[in-house]
Amino acid sequence: MTVRTTATLLLLSLAAGGGLAACADDDVPSRRGPPPGMADRRPPPEAPVTTLAGRPLSDGGQADCPALLGAWLSTADADRDGSLSLAEALADADRLLAEIDTNRDGFATPIEIEAWRERVAPDAYADRRLKRQPGGSQDDAAPTGGKHRGGSPEDEGGRAAGRLDSGLRGQPDPIMAADTGLDFRVDKGELEARVKSRFDRLDTDRGGSLSAEELFGFCPSE
Repeated sequence: MTVRTTATLLLLSLAAGGGLAACADDDVPSRRGPPPGMADRRPPPEAPVTTLAGRPLSDGGQADCPALLGAWLSTADADRDGSLSLAEALADADRLLAEIDTNRDGFATPIEIEAWRERVAPDAYADRRLKRQPGGSQDDAAPTGGKHRGGSPEDEGGRAAGRLDSGLRGQPDPIMAADTGLDFRVDKGELEARVKSRFDRLDTDRGGSLSAEELFGFCPSE
């Protein structure tokens, strides 16, 4: 075999190899988002603006927080004195619990809260529920511990608690955070205690009522 023949065969072999490589590249699917098995590092959506008791006033985002709270103040201010008294704040919390508690047992459960949010603000938390993955994970499980009135974390209420996202902006769920008994339900006393705690924190002049300016302190700082 001559040198020229050998060189020609070598060039043809290299060209064929390059063509196969190009075909192989065409078979590789384009991938969007994080690789399989890796967490999505995109920032979570902003939590909606809520009342002191946890009623959503927006579908998400805090840009109009003062305006939204101001509009709510005008409805919660029963005596029309331009401020929110503790009694008015607690009455608002009681109305919220009555809306959520559809079976009238005195408790707001995770399932009732989720169903209520679907009715009054379907877009506020729609993309914030934890998705159960095949095989399950620690993130999918309902919390454990504490006393369980009328059931365990394995019952329907416990499973729903695992589906509610309690990490909105790094803060607890605005209603379920009142569950100091750790039994996956919120009663009147717990919700009122949560509202009173928030009220006392915002009442900076210790006047016993919240002015609009004090109420705006419930908006997250930038």
